Amino acid sequence: MYSFASKIYKSVIGNFEEQTSEEDENSKDQTSSSEQASVKVSETSNNHKEFAVPAPVPKMQVSNFNGTTLDDVAEFPSNDSPQRAKKRTPLEKANKLRQKIALEPGHSPLDWANLTNSGANLRGVSEIKKYTIDEVNHHKTKDDAWTVFNGKIYNITPYIKFHPGGEKELMRSAGKDGTKLFMSTHSWINYEFMLEKCFVGFLAGEQRNLLI
Repeated sequence: MYSFASKIYKSVIGNFEEQTSEEDENSKDQTSSSEQASVKVSETSNNHKEFAVPAPVPKMQVSNFNGTTLDDVAEFPSNDSPQRAKKRTPLEKANKLRQKIALEPGHSPLDWANLTNSGANLRGVSEIKKYTIDEVNHHKTKDDAWTVFNGKIYNITPYIKFHPGGEKELMRSAGKDGTKLFMSTHSWINYEFMLEKCFVGFLAGEQRNLLI
């Protein structure tokens, strides 16, 4: 009887020990696999860190299909391009040297605008008509100065003290055809608007242009 019970005990215990041994081996295999996987992940992580730093980009030289590089492209604008400030001519240099003078109080451009709109008679004549160049030549003093711009006659007497270039400069055209002088010094000025109320008449007869 004891012998039969002993056999049963050994059989049960033996199977249990074999099962426990198999579980231990499986656990060891899983642990080993986990360690190997961890090592691979670590290696992958390390490899990733190594390649995280980008390699230096080589310097490139841009060129077109003809092989022309940026270094070969001509400077823009070119030295003789109209987009650059051109050299001044001797006449332009002379004009540049003309300096504005300090005007007396009450003789600013705004004061001149107020005077022309005041209704005062700045023409000095009762009617607008034609005059010969000889008649214009009689008006050449600072108290009575006429000039001609492109065939139109103006009484510049009221404007003398308002002229930015001074009395002497403006009087160079008094009693004469001042077109050439005006165009060579400040052709951008709209004299027809500025001297509208000083308009006397038109140049007629023999136009002996006494150019300055």
